Amino acid sequence: MSPGPISMLDHITPVLLTYNEAENIGRTLSHLRWAKDIVVVDSNSTDSTLQIVATFPQVRVFNRRYDTHADKWRFAAEETSIATDWILRLDADYQVTDELIAELAHNSNAQGAHYPR
Repeated sequence: MSPGPISMLDHITPVLLTYNEAENIGRTLSHLRWAKDIVVVDSNSTDSTLQIVATFPQVRVFNRRYDTHADKWRFAAEETSIATDWILRLDADYQVTDELIAELAHNSNAQGAHYPR
């Protein structure tokens, strides 16, 4: 018997940039429980952001001082050993909806997409 279809979600790594996002990060990560791997690049938060992030076992945290937004995204995409074909770039205050998760899960022929919030 062959295994069932692989969800597109298995090919996506959510990536978040953070700095003092304690107010938002728990809610955002709770909507990403489907992800096997989540990358958080933090800029030396001084609030409880990192303590909250640590409660999600699939999150890998990288600390990087803030230089530019573009450089931080480049670091996240190129220097954190992401193994999936796709990256879901999110701000720490984004909330991924159940509808978007379902759409991503069933999109097996993805060419890339931008979903405005």
